[in-house]
Amino acid sequence: MHRTTLWMLSPFGEANGGTLVVPGSHRRPTNPTAPGGLDPSSALPDEINATGTTGSILVMDSRLWHSTAPNLTDQPRVALAVRFAPWWLHLDVLRPESSERKRMCEESGASENIVPSIRPDAFDRLPSTVQPLYQHWVADK
Repeated sequence: MHRTTLWMLSPFGEANGGTLVVPGSHRRPTNPTAPGGLDPSSALPDEINATGTTGSILVMDSRLWHSTAPNLTDQPRVALAVRFAPWWLHLDVLRPESSERKRMCEESGASENIVPSIRPDAFDRLPSTVQPLYQHWVADK
């Protein structure tokens, strides 16, 4: 129901912290942040680093266990995350400004990605046919 694409605007590699994924984990009956779950600072034996050149796209089921690896270089790693989910699927936990997101990060000890909301003035400039796709991501005025 919920798909994520990561559009690599710069190269993704092990040195600059390409996205870590655990293949097949979307079919597991639990998740890594469940109580009594996994140590978030330990590598999982079956995790892999999703790498790619500029312009590559990672497409994944959003339930797939994934995280940001540390960037050990002095260059930023830049990507655009584009997600699709039905309108009724609650995604407020993805908004950095949401109280649910802050609580989730605090409780799990997870680090926050920098995913800013869309400024209202930028939203107003989007074509009317595109605005419905982003109306849930507009920053509070």
